[in-house]
Amino acid sequence: MQRRTPLKYPLVMGTLTLNLDEALLARLAERATRAGLAPEALARAALAGFLAGDDPFAFVGIGEAADLAGRRVDELLSQGFEGTS
Repeated sequence: MQRRTPLKYPLVMGTLTLNLDEALLARLAERATRAGLAPEALARAALAGFLAGDDPFAFVGIGEAADLAGRRVDELLSQGFEGTS
């Protein structure tokens, strides 16, 4: 007998236990509900995507100032606008 649909997961799977704080667990459950998934399935998909290089935070740092003046914004503002035209 031939299988009609391909397997969604490998035949052998390991188990990983995560300790999540209540806030993170609630966020995971809420997102899973919106996606129509079990929380475990959403966590598995998120981890698989992250490890595949689909980093959801890849945008962090884009547009960062090369001279790091942005990190000194409070200092620069406290000096006022002297010398500006």
